[in-house]
Amino acid sequence: MTPEEDRYYVLGNVLEGLAMLEGASAFASLIPEIRSNLVMCLARSEGPEDVVGVPGRITNVFGQPRAAARPALGGSHFTARIVLAVRREIPNLRAALEVKYRPDLVAVIEKMGLQAKSLEPVLSGATDPEARVAGLRQTFKEVYSEDEKLSIAYTEGGHAREGAIILLGETAVDVARRAIAIAEAYRTAKPG
Repeated sequence: MTPEEDRYYVLGNVLEGLAMLEGASAFASLIPEIRSNLVMCLARSEGPEDVVGVPGRITNVFGQPRAAARPALGGSHFTARIVLAVRREIPNLRAALEVKYRPDLVAVIEKMGLQAKSLEPVLSGATDPEARVAGLRQTFKEVYSEDEKLSIAYTEGGHAREGAIILLGETAVDVARRAIAIAEAYRTAKPG
């Protein structure tokens, strides 16, 4: 695939994944206060400018997920940096999405047979940026499932930092599909 073909493929894949999320009202319950972003990097990505994301992120509008803008290259910085860092360790993980952290949501994920691992040892234990990136890569590698083509880790948050569950997968559509399945399982599991 040429770089131009890859760019069109990635833009289309994120747009398709975003349409799936916007069409799934259950996903609205997983959107954190800081909002969500769905990203996917180009095959030859070097920095956030080579990652397609949603400028302004995805938010909850009257119980429906809504994007602030259409996907674009450079549309994410935070989530893009996560997927770029992890991709160095697991090259086929090109897409990511963050959702809110809740202990009962982690329990639902694990009940679905998926493994989620805490990033807290990495975030609190490593002081220099290189050690944090290495810890981030290692954590996602430990929970990577070849069968699911998915990796999930979370942070509980802390002082001035909201917790988040980060889903990484091979494509934005894969990640969106898994997020919707988690949202539906979470809605079913909640009492009342």
